[in-house]
Amino acid sequence: MVSRPPLAVLGFLASISLLVWSGNIYNIYKATLLIITVGFGNIGFNIMNEIHDYPYDILSGKDKPLVTGKVSRYEALVLMYIMFASSIVTLILLSIYDLIYLIFGIIGYIGGYIYNGIRKDIIGNIALGITYGTTALMCLFPKYLLFPLAFGLFTVGHNLMNQIQDYTYERGVVVTTPSQIGIPATIGASRLFILTSFGIYMFMFMNTMNLGLLVLALSDIVVFIAKDDYDIIELFVRKIARLFLIFGFLIILISGLL
Repeated sequence: MVSRPPLAVLGFLASISLLVWSGNIYNIYKATLLIITVGFGNIGFNIMNEIHDYPYDILSGKDKPLVTGKVSRYEALVLMYIMFASSIVTLILLSIYDLIYLIFGIIGYIGGYIYNGIRKDIIGNIALGITYGTTALMCLFPKYLLFPLAFGLFTVGHNLMNQIQDYTYERGVVVTTPSQIGIPATIGASRLFILTSFGIYMFMFMNTMNLGLLVLALSDIVVFIAKDDYDIIELFVRKIARLFLIFGFLIILISGLL
């Protein structure tokens, strides 16, 4: 698979969990379209990112399908277009149901394209956060409107730390936030986004007592304490924080079904 499995799983798990939590899951037509729109769109942009990062991933020797030759660029492009086509068709069907989803979807697609296809500096990272926040908003609307903000802020803070890990290989090849403002400033920016996300999650937890939000707040803590070290970022940010995300959304899903 071209797209990283944990990210692909998170796209579907997060959308289903938020639909259940908001009660939107009980409109089966709308919920099904939203799951396909968000899940397939997420995979499409992940594949776009893999294609865009291919020259840098070769330098780092990462064990990725495109780098190892398990998947060809042509195969990746075909799968990407299939994912995008499926996502866009369901988004159009959603807009027939309610035009607001088309607006949210367009914003999400613009943000995703800016980061995954054009630029990976601080503006690109903010665009990525807007995309993830907007997809959460699509699933929750019109309830729990603070959650998309917290999720989007976490996405930016989390991704900034990922860029620090990749800085050695991407330096001088592509403009990322660390090369734009320096590693110390990038860490500071990441922690600011993460701390704000943590505060929102905790505020929502105190008002809803949903344990899933507490677990998502723990993912913020894990990213916050990470430092400029390749192995620490790999363990804390790429693995433990994502594991907390999966557990957090699972708890939200289960609590919403009970």
